[in-house]
Amino acid sequence: MGYNTAEFLEVMRQTLPVIRFDTIQMMLKQNDWPTLRVLFDDNLRDIPGGKYLEESWYYDLEADAVSDRWFKPGTIRQTTLTDNSVKGTVPIANGGYSVGYIEEETLANRSPAQIIDVIKAREMTMKLRYLRGLAKDAWGYVDSSLDQTQLFGYPMWIVPITAAQMAASAGGAFQGANVASTVNSTLATTGSAGVDLSLSKYADLRNWNAGWTNSDGEIAQTDRVRIAETLYRLSFKAPDSMKDLEVPAFKKRVIFTNSTMWTSLGNVKEQLNDNIGADITKYRGSHLINGIPVERVDALDTDDVDLRGTNPMYFINTDLIRLGVDKKKWMRKSKPQLTPNTTDSVSIFTDARCQLMAQDPQKCGAVISWAE
Repeated sequence: MGYNTAEFLEVMRQTLPVIRFDTIQMMLKQNDWPTLRVLFDDNLRDIPGGKYLEESWYYDLEADAVSDRWFKPGTIRQTTLTDNSVKGTVPIANGGYSVGYIEEETLANRSPAQIIDVIKAREMTMKLRYLRGLAKDAWGYVDSSLDQTQLFGYPMWIVPITAAQMAASAGGAFQGANVASTVNSTLATTGSAGVDLSLSKYADLRNWNAGWTNSDGEIAQTDRVRIAETLYRLSFKAPDSMKDLEVPAFKKRVIFTNSTMWTSLGNVKEQLNDNIGADITKYRGSHLINGIPVERVDALDTDDVDLRGTNPMYFINTDLIRLGVDKKKWMRKSKPQLTPNTTDSVSIFTDARCQLMAQDPQKCGAVISWAE
């Protein structure tokens, strides 16, 4: 005979184990989920509670610099009281999931251990489903600057080249300002974090972007030059040896792209020889560009030319754009309780408050893509 709902609640309260988050991290490393590995690989940022996440960004830092000889006679230095900083603000996203169990299921799982095994499997499934959704959102956009349910994904911070910029400066420039109006008409004028990067005074906060020489994804010699320039602009230096790929400083550099560009990189490697060098190579079954791992992401195969351009290749410094979590409400479980409006169903609710935000919008990343 199974438990009634009251007895089942008591069993849950006494014996339900906490699924440790390091179990999730282990699963992420064992599976091919590159975006999640980057988001969670010792890279979480602790953020305070509240509704919003703020970051101070500094711009026009050379405006008041003075070159002068020390102790120059008769000179009185003027102190400038200008604060060349601006606060970017985004809402913290409220997410989570719930796990349910109905009374009839106890008939097939009579012992507490059997019940717990079922709940553990069900919770792991829901947790991973939530995390996979988080990874998808990391490459998406929000519908409103006040959206408190979704991530401000990488493309909201690392803006691709436009058709007009392709005509003027396809080789690359710090020209990634606000998202396109077709992505979000409000954020196109206010900026993703309430800072309008189209204003000339905020030019120091724009990200680097460049354009491919063609739309089909074939990597020409000119494209390799643009890749090299992008790496230089982000200070992405190659490790001295392959073993240094595990050094934290290099683990914080990653390149994401789609299947088209992934295949093109493989074609380039086949054409290279020792006289050309090892700027594009292969290591442990993956591509490397200048020693930086390249990860293929399925989400980038979905066409969203206004948001990400065509065939995007993202270069990301995960030290400067990190997932912030409210640790007081990150994977916080409720006690087992009756599901609202039911008499025979038990639920466990889990909160997950987080947000993705650039700490340095100019140096956090860059993108090369095609626009027309």
